[in-house]
Amino acid sequence: MPRKTNPALCATRGHLWKPVCRSRDYTVDHCARCPERRSRPPTPGEKASWKRWIKSKHPSEMHALSWAADAIVKEKSGYPAIVALERFAKKHPKRIFTAAVDDGANAGSSLTFITHEATRHNDTFDDHRAGEPQWHGVSVYYAPQCTGEKPTNFFLYPCDLYGLIETLQAVKKHMLTFPEVRREMNRHARWRRLDAKEKAEKCRKI
Repeated sequence: MPRKTNPALCATRGHLWKPVCRSRDYTVDHCARCPERRSRPPTPGEKASWKRWIKSKHPSEMHALSWAADAIVKEKSGYPAIVALERFAKKHPKRIFTAAVDDGANAGSSLTFITHEATRHNDTFDDHRAGEPQWHGVSVYYAPQCTGEKPTNFFLYPCDLYGLIETLQAVKKHMLTFPEVRREMNRHARWRRLDAKEKAEKCRKI
């Protein structure tokens, strides 16, 4: 059933905010009386609650490499950051992939792809199965050698483009070793076929 709303009540008494989504950096509130939403920094209690939830759902190994990379790019920039990320990638060749690009000043730069994965799930939900290897996604770190260009951009020579494609293919090949990812891809494929069928039927009616 659609949610009942009362915007007139909000106009006189104000919004009745309830948190509906939270992360490490922000919390999204939804008004219980109207369709309004807002985003705000989390309170210390909400941040602590989010960390407890992450630990319960995601093993610490899942995000550890990304958090380590966060520390690198906060401490370093430009060429030192590129070198530090490359050294970090060599320590974890099965989970970190790199690609060479040029930044907006045509100076050699890098993209670093860090996978978020774990050896097993803590519980069963959605496409996930308890005990199976867990795949969450990929963080991409862009380290330009000459920092500060606005907006930040990078340039791909033909060799860079092929290298980036090869890196993405390597990430995809690794990702598809996870059963939950294959199940999700199959489900999306069914949705695409249904969408195509519905569009074809609409075209025939027109």
